[in-house]
Amino acid sequence: MKLQWTPDFSVGVEEIDSQHKELFERINDLDSAMKQGRAKEEVVRLVEFLNKYAIVHFGAEEKYMTDYDYPGYALHKTKHDWFKKEFPTYGQSLMLRDNP
Repeated sequence: MKLQWTPDFSVGVEEIDSQHKELFERINDLDSAMKQGRAKEEVVRLVEFLNKYAIVHFGAEEKYMTDYDYPGYALHKTKHDWFKKEFPTYGQSLMLRDNP
């Protein structure tokens, strides 16, 4: 099922919206790969991308949130911190699944 970006997803900041659109593209790439029987190799690419991208994307989001005194910053940052801590282990397990 292909994900479609709509204006409803926009946060109104072009840099952040562009980054979110990139995530949609990556998920759509995984969907296409699954349909073509290439899911395992695409998962590896996606996990590697997300490990790096989270640092860049979360940094940009946090900068905007602090610059504009976003009231939900503390909770959002907590979620970012959780993802950065937990995803590498989860991502590694995805990449190792069925590949002993």
